Amino acid sequence: MAEAIAISKDYDVTVTDLLTSEISQVHQSYTETFEPISVLFFAIGAYAAFQTARKAAA
Repeated sequence: MAEAIAISKDYDVTVTDLLTSEISQVHQSYTETFEPISVLFFAIGAYAAFQTARKAAA
């Protein structure tokens, strides 16, 4: 989503258009800027979200 917002600001395209008709460009941009450390941060975020949801449900 963040990549789509960044691309939309640079090219005067709406985020909705990017996520529906230009998804291949968003994917290409994401894979070009992807770094392995990103996986670590995604995992930490997923763990924190799961723990928060579990505590909220209790």
